[in-house]
Amino acid sequence: MNTIDITKTISMALSEVMTSEGIVKNKQAEYIRNIIGISSVQAHRKLNGTVPWDIKQLEKMLLSLNNSLSNFFLKVERNEYQKVQAKLLINGVNSNCLIYLSNEANSETAVAAVKINNDWKIISTTEIKKNIEIYNGYKSIKLIEPLTNASLKKKTSLVILDDDINIVEFLTKELNTYEIDIEGYTKLDELNKKILNSPAEIYILDWLIGTTTVFNSIRKIRESQKPNALIIVLTGQCGDVVDSEILTAIKEYDISSPLEKPVRLPILKHYLDRYLEAK
Repeated sequence: MNTIDITKTISMALSEVMTSEGIVKNKQAEYIRNIIGISSVQAHRKLNGTVPWDIKQLEKMLLSLNNSLSNFFLKVERNEYQKVQAKLLINGVNSNCLIYLSNEANSETAVAAVKINNDWKIISTTEIKKNIEIYNGYKSIKLIEPLTNASLKKKTSLVILDDDINIVEFLTKELNTYEIDIEGYTKLDELNKKILNSPAEIYILDWLIGTTTVFNSIRKIRESQKPNALIIVLTGQCGDVVDSEILTAIKEYDISSPLEKPVRLPILKHYLDRYLEAK
């Protein structure tokens, strides 16, 4: 990995730590500026990964975020690998775990991961070689983390307000490695009832429902029992023309910059991956 790649990886990991501590994306450059005493321009460059981090600056940032350099660099290392949920067979019992997969296929390790019927399983490399005609390939495992029953039961709630059913179907399939509940709504009153009774951690909202915007619903989210929820707005008004009410919502309610419709689903998944992996 070259210096530019390392800088970007560190910046992305630091952004995820800030997000996990409740500092939303559009406030992170300001946070960096205030903590290490640099200009706004320099802070944005640090956040975007175009300027390297001095180790003392990084340590000061992490101290303010109740983190350590050792834990942080472990996170940086893990960001280089694909994380999936898998089954580990121990004494005849399948246990749930998270595994970090290397991009280097077929490397010589004691155990490896194979995907069977859309589920990842951990199997000894020797066993895989005996049945190589059955499996189309396998991945080496860099790290295995056990999942407790408590962590398995704790699910993240994601609410989608949009009349495009493809978004719900796509995310249900693509986010199946996370412990997540996805609910889709098409009406504002249904959304507002959800916010009042059982607020979610993540919202993906079409900005305009009929002739009404979701501005008031966003305000309700920020006043709910989960005021730090991630809010992603979808709109056809990006580019040179952005609704002034959206700009107000970005400024006053810390929503993410809007994504243009029709939304590119892989980009939406990328946003969610970064947030969920930081939790």
